[in-house]
Amino acid sequence: MTNKAGPELDALVAEWMGWRLEDTGHPVKFWVDQDNLLTGWCDSDWRADMVDWGDAPELFSGNGAWRPSTDWTAAGIVVEKMITRTSWECYLTHQFDGWDCLFSAPDKLDAHGTGQSLPLAICLAALKAKGSQKREESNDS
Repeated sequence: MTNKAGPELDALVAEWMGWRLEDTGHPVKFWVDQDNLLTGWCDSDWRADMVDWGDAPELFSGNGAWRPSTDWTAAGIVVEKMITRTSWECYLTHQFDGWDCLFSAPDKLDAHGTGQSLPLAICLAALKAKGSQKREESNDS
């Protein structure tokens, strides 16, 4: 797993969210959620001004590229999913050298991420939370 903000980390977070890439016939691929809503496009080396958006899919509910590792709004969606769809609590702290994000749940090991930006710290912690062991399992080893 990468610790750098960018398209690779953004794709890992989208997959963690349960999203999948879908080819809509446009020059870009879109991330599609569990309800088949287009949530944001997959970031790549194309420019949005090169696309004719006149016939863009009407199901598109996002507002641009899915970039949770650099975009505060997208990172907020990650935090919302952690809190509303799981039993995790979120603690955010600003340090002199960056941000810390801690996801904590009564039955899981804490998941901690740090980064120069808050969105990066959130993404790293969320991905660590995905693989977090139950507390009882970790105490047995």
